Amino acid sequence: MKEYLPIGSVVTLKQGTKKVMICGRIQKETK
Repeated sequence: MKEYLPIGSVVTLKQGTKKVMICGRIQKETK
């Protein structure tokens, strides 16, 4: 599993055309 970036990090997608700010994480509900 990859290490997560801290919330608020700005990352560039693989295509390099858009920068995305990480503002939250998707959490899956576990039963």
